[in-house]
This record gives sequence, structure tokens and C-alpha cells, in this order.
Amino acid sequence: MRQCLAEVRRWIGEDANRAERAAKFMYSLAGTDFLPEAVFGFEPYSLDDHFYLALSGIYGTPHEALARLQEWLDKHSFSN
Repeated sequence: MRQCLAEVRRWIGEDANRAERAAKFMYSLAGTDFLPEAVFGFEPYSLDDHFYLALSGIYGTPHEALARLQEWLDKHSFSN
């Protein structure tokens, strides 16, 4: 999974639209055998919320949401 996360990180690059889709995908995997809470924490549940709040004009910007996702992916991925 960590290799997969590295691929997702490369795929999104600086594209906020791709990042939002990736964040929704992380949410769908949160708490499953693919992203167990004990290993990846609870943050995958909230990554897509940052995009929702930013795009709704409630809190933050899409760039900040992108940066949070990138940070999380960098923390939890590795590449060969």
C-alpha cells in the first residue's frame, strides 16, 4: 500500500482536482485492511473534508487542502 500511496502522490502532482479525487478515495479506504487506523491513523477520514470546506469557501483554500494531502502521502508512502 505504501508504494501505491507514492504512485498516488506522483499522479496528483500539483493538481487540486486530482488531489480531491484521491482524498475521496483515501476516505473510502480508511479503516479497511488497505488503510488500517492502527497504521495510517484517522486522518484519511478527514482528507476529503479539507477539500469540501475549501471549495465551499468555509475554511482554507484548495491549495492548502492539496498541501495537507501531499504531506500525509509523503509521510505514509515510500517509493523504490
